[in-house]
Amino acid sequence: MDARSRLGLGSRWRPGRLTADTGEIPGVTRRSFLQLCGGAAALTAAASTGSALVWPAPGPYRVGVGRDTDAYAATARAVAASQDWQALDLVGRTVVIKPNLVMGAPADRGGSTDPECVRALADLALAGGAAQVWVVEGSPGASNFSACGYGPLQGYGGGRVSLVDATTLARSLFPVPGGLTYDLLWQRDALLAPDVVFVSAAKLKLHLEAHVTLAMKNLVGILPIDAYLPQDPFWPRWSMHHRGLHQAIVDMNLVRPIDFAVVEGIWGMEGLSPLWGSPVHAQTVLAGANAVAVDRLAVHLMGLTQREVKHLSYAARLGMGPAGLSEIEVRGDALVPTTFTPLATTPIVEYPRPFPEVFDPAAGQTTCLVGWYGEPCDRTVRVLRAYDDDPAVSTVRELAPTATRDPGFELLRWDGRADDGSLVAPGRYAVHVTAGPVNGSPGGLPPPAYAVGWVEVAHG
Repeated sequence: MDARSRLGLGSRWRPGRLTADTGEIPGVTRRSFLQLCGGAAALTAAASTGSALVWPAPGPYRVGVGRDTDAYAATARAVAASQDWQALDLVGRTVVIKPNLVMGAPADRGGSTDPECVRALADLALAGGAAQVWVVEGSPGASNFSACGYGPLQGYGGGRVSLVDATTLARSLFPVPGGLTYDLLWQRDALLAPDVVFVSAAKLKLHLEAHVTLAMKNLVGILPIDAYLPQDPFWPRWSMHHRGLHQAIVDMNLVRPIDFAVVEGIWGMEGLSPLWGSPVHAQTVLAGANAVAVDRLAVHLMGLTQREVKHLSYAARLGMGPAGLSEIEVRGDALVPTTFTPLATTPIVEYPRPFPEVFDPAAGQTTCLVGWYGEPCDRTVRVLRAYDDDPAVSTVRELAPTATRDPGFELLRWDGRADDGSLVAPGRYAVHVTAGPVNGSPGGLPPPAYAVGWVEVAHG
């Protein structure tokens, strides 16, 4: 059974290995985590109903390394070293390459994928028998093809390579199998066609909220942002960021899995990244079939700890890739770590888990909500109504007003009542955590971390 089939089984949350290797919650086992809120009964119920506990798929996972000052040469070497490209079925198919062009500037500024990296991938695709190659970027990056040096790729390869503005492609709501914060997610229809081979050609960059923006997060740029209208004009992707960016990144990858991942870091970006940071000359390209493995090695390359990047931990729990570096086989050129220094990043938090996931407040039942904070933070917990097909959000209950929390667990109970004391209507509710730096942050940066857990209210 493949990973996508397994993800369709069981309940919304599937506990994974909470170990120091994943950087999740050191010293806490799955059993002790559940017991914190009487969750042993929930685990027993899951076993009796056949609910799946999905564990990371077995390794090792191969990641190729290409080290050079030339992006074309480094990419070709990294892809060859991974030995995964040869397994792709390219003949007669459309290869979609998604670069990171959110910053309209040359690659040596550290913010955009080098066009020579993409040209190398296009050459490999055409040599492998691909019918056509689309280089696809969405808003706002689609307007940056020229500024990022991609103009010569239009019509390249005898006319088989095209620069495609994702905003011109039709979109639909697609189900998210095993989604962490979405049940349905908007995506471009053409990118999910069965004849498409999808390549994420990301940039080696830090990120204020996600801590890094690599192969998995690169998918944000092809979603239709107008479907996620802003509540605050500064954040055009409100629903994705405020629902819990790490969770949303995983959900994007569940809807449109990456067939091959590349992280181009001839020049990367540190500091106030992903847009206003400083370039770092890392001279490295990473490549492989498993995006989680490629991103984990990129995190190591930048000198960060694995625990900082929660979407990689969540992906490992769902069987999407390795839980740690020990499962990754590094091939090709020598990996030379280069320290990337962040200006500031959001606090590390776990999204809250409800026990039970479904409860009947009219019968006097409550649900226990378990959250976790990796560092001191000022947090607020609210119960919201939020929808997959509508960006509207409304507050139902302020469960815990803003207060400073020390690192560790927090347990809250919800009785299914709104702020006015009335019982809420049956339905699905979001338990929304906002966790910012203690006493705020200068200039509002970094923004708070957001995380969402889901609970079902049933009456009768």
